[in-house]
Amino acid sequence: MRLYFLPYCLLFWVGLSAQDTLIRIDGVVNFQLDPLGQLVYQDVSGRLLRRDLAADTLYVFDDNLLGDITYVDVSNPFGPLLYFEDFDLVLLLDRTLNEVGRLDYRSSEVISSSKAVARNFDNRIWLFDQGDFRLKLLDSEGSVRQQSDDLRRLLGLYNP
Repeated sequence: MRLYFLPYCLLFWVGLSAQDTLIRIDGVVNFQLDPLGQLVYQDVSGRLLRRDLAADTLYVFDDNLLGDITYVDVSNPFGPLLYFEDFDLVLLLDRTLNEVGRLDYRSSEVISSSKAVARNFDNRIWLFDQGDFRLKLLDSEGSVRQQSDDLRRLLGLYNP
């Protein structure tokens, strides 16, 4: 009798623990999981939210003056990166989604028009400069550390 009772108790316990982690979130536009398993998502109002399911905490980034967030990179859970294409702006956040740095490319002399941003494995930033048609590797201060050759020539798009 005990051998039959144990599997049913385990199934009941697993069912309860799985239901405890389910949450309902309405109005999600985009979502990602960071490497720590925290849910990072945007809602319909443009806010960025981070929900830690284990600690049941919620962090919010809400800055409606910058417009829509073009790209969110949470590959580093302690320093998410937000990219605003309309303003050529990259925001560096801390783990609680507070702004700790800002790279503004409108006033930059080395970046003419950014179109894509991605984080490098060592927390540097890759950026595609549409004006120069080059990939550029930037450090945390926004200085160019490396750059590719003119991609128009490499891809055969340039006709002299």
